[in-house]
Amino acid sequence: MPASEPAIVVQMPRVVARAGEPANVQREFVLSPSTADTFDQLVELYRRATGTRVSSSHVARAILKGVTHSMESLQREAKRIGPMKLPGNARGREFDRERFEDRLAEAFVAGIRAGSAFHRD
Repeated sequence: MPASEPAIVVQMPRVVARAGEPANVQREFVLSPSTADTFDQLVELYRRATGTRVSSSHVARAILKGVTHSMESLQREAKRIGPMKLPGNARGREFDRERFEDRLAEAFVAGIRAGSAFHRD
């Protein structure tokens, strides 16, 4: 009976948010029109819910706090995707890019759902 290959375990560093941490790192994302609309709707949802002029950056940071909290289950679900080929960004490859991103989204949603409830410390 052939010996199975050892499982590869990747230890993710535990990210701990610091109270009062400055928000001074800029990132740029390239979105499709539909994902930009979704993000705008999400920002507007939190503006209405809080009664404040919450910014896109506030919402993005809040989302990433939730992601940090669920990183263990996100990693488990990401492993289930398996090897994939990254599609090109050239014109005419939109369908392949969508399918690729759908697989990532499916794993992401499963990982968030599998995570424990978020409680402020």
